[in-house]
Amino acid sequence: MAVELISPRAKRLSHHDSFVLVTTQRVFTFLPQASNIIEKNRARDFAQLVTKTGQLGTQANVVEDADEKDSEFWKILGSKTKIPSKMETSADESDYKHETTCSYNYRCWKLNQVGSKYKLSPEENSWGVRPEQKILKENEFFIFEFGSEVYSWIGSKVSFAARRAGEELGKQIWEKFDRKKWHIFAKVTAHRETALFTEKFTNWLRADQQNIITPQAALRKKSESRNHSEDLDLKEVAFLDLDLELLPMKVKSGRFNVSAGDGEIIDDDGRILNVATIAYSAKTIQNGAVVERNLVENNVLKDDDVLLLIWTFSISGTGRWKGSTKAKVIFDLKKSSFMIFFRVKKKKKEVQLDS
Repeated sequence: MAVELISPRAKRLSHHDSFVLVTTQRVFTFLPQASNIIEKNRARDFAQLVTKTGQLGTQANVVEDADEKDSEFWKILGSKTKIPSKMETSADESDYKHETTCSYNYRCWKLNQVGSKYKLSPEENSWGVRPEQKILKENEFFIFEFGSEVYSWIGSKVSFAARRAGEELGKQIWEKFDRKKWHIFAKVTAHRETALFTEKFTNWLRADQQNIITPQAALRKKSESRNHSEDLDLKEVAFLDLDLELLPMKVKSGRFNVSAGDGEIIDDDGRILNVATIAYSAKTIQNGAVVERNLVENNVLKDDDVLLLIWTFSISGTGRWKGSTKAKVIFDLKKSSFMIFFRVKKKKKEVQLDS
């Protein structure tokens, strides 16, 4: 899944994809109900990054949510009406066409010196697929073709002669194919890549990101979060290969944020509550059926796995309040949280679990 540049016209929008519209003064997200949650989150993250960094020439400070009735949004796209009620293709067909387009239009060229001359050679492992960040070396020069977007990427230790030769060869590739007015040919340098460029890579990690997740509860002081006598085991850290920015996120259960897991949380009115795990259970898909999965005996996730993890927990009052003494309000709520793991390329029919 990647953010792609498309023609800024209303007829290019659909009911099953997520979109970001960037202008000099405003940034919109258009997230139809039929688009999946992963695409919606990706669009929101991209829009937030663009407004935060001022990329793509925008001066917008906030992201605006557009809908089918947002007249200004549709006016910018040259239409006075909402998107067509009938779609030409289904969501699955649209995804298939996108993957096919990528296989034909994603090309990667590497600059090589042969004697006193330079030439661009196909980088076969990054041809027809989304490339990986690890191929970018400080002494390399690349030309990337991503359909409507063409980029030259310049490593920090590339010589001036190589840069000049690479840019001239890149222009030849740009002129070789039929390009639209809204297509772009841009130059990016190491450590100054734009959001639209990095979105094309499968595992891009910016300098301000971390590639590990540490449980928040383990980082809080023992006296503030737990009454257990044993020390917390901080040795096991989950290393994740994510192409999404790792930001502090809320896991809401009703009005409560339970993202830190077991421990104490503070309600909006100052009550100190306790979150305690009751049980974990897991389900997976085998031969098209949802079955139980033993996490003790089978706790390694593979690329083709679909895992539904069910966390059952309680939220109870402690009778204590933050910063004041008030009447005790004791209650005990039993709740469940459902978390699903699957690869983005997994077939959609295999992850459509019912209630």
